[in-house]
Amino acid sequence: MKTQVSTTILIAVPLITAVATLTAAALTAVITSSIAKRNLQYAGVQAAKDRETKKLADLRQSRRSAYASFMTACIECAYAASEKVSPEPGETEIDAWKRHKSGLRAHWHHVVQAYAVLQMEGPEEVVAAGKDARRAVRTLREAVLEARRPELSDAERVERKTKRDEVISAADRSMLLYAETARRALNEEWT
Repeated sequence: MKTQVSTTILIAVPLITAVATLTAAALTAVITSSIAKRNLQYAGVQAAKDRETKKLADLRQSRRSAYASFMTACIECAYAASEKVSPEPGETEIDAWKRHKSGLRAHWHHVVQAYAVLQMEGPEEVVAAGKDARRAVRTLREAVLEARRPELSDAERVERKTKRDEVISAADRSMLLYAETARRALNEEWT
């Protein structure tokens, strides 16, 4: 016996199948797009965190470099001030003093340059401690030059040498305070 399938059924079955397939495809697209959206949001948040972490690390490295450069310039200037200067063959004592003064001026210039960078990097408490250290190194430089003036009598040299020793102690304290303030600022930034 032959079964007759109505034309309605022949049209309805493929139509239902097509609608079901399209519905499944639409649901898959919605689910996939929501997953992709969530993944993109997560990637955006991660990228922002990574940028912030890198920014902080770069800032810390920049500050560390500025702090170290300033400290190095101060130490080099202080050491140059404390070096014994003797006239070279054919040079007078005044010429040796002028040579020493010129060398100290170059070292002082490095201190001033490093302090300018330090001021840009901040923070305020490190800049303030740096200002005190810079002032102490300048005072040390001036005291050393004054104590070594060739035209001074022996009594004046002894008096100025005593003053110079006091200035050296003050410069040491100022530089140690600066170093501690800078170290503390770096540690606070990182935590």
